[in-house]
Amino acid sequence: MQTVRLKVAFAGVIGGLSGLWLLSLAPDPWQQGFWETRATLVYGCGVLALGLMSVGVILAARPVWFETPLGGLDKFYRLHRWLGISALGFALAHWLLREGPSWITESVWSRSRRSRRTRKKTPPWASICFVI
Repeated sequence: MQTVRLKVAFAGVIGGLSGLWLLSLAPDPWQQGFWETRATLVYGCGVLALGLMSVGVILAARPVWFETPLGGLDKFYRLHRWLGISALGFALAHWLLREGPSWITESVWSRSRRSRRTRKKTPPWASICFVI
């Protein structure tokens, strides 16, 4: 019974943040082209990641008024952990949606131009290893 409250609180946070993001969209955001839809998803993942991190920071302050209805400190910590993992997932999705198309175009461009000097840039896998 206690985990039901935890799941409802987690779904409420995700649903509330998603609802606020959907209210901020243009009247018809999904009928545009690929790049506009991608930009909408990038913003959405960013809003969810930032919102989940903000709620996690509020939970780190351990407000007593929220601890009791949730079912104790252990459930409170579990919700904090779920929010952190979800925030990391949305932040990673935001980053991949933002950088993914440029990686694809760079790989196609570099295949067509073999004689071009290699660029001195941090490879994408190095950033992923840094996050992990």
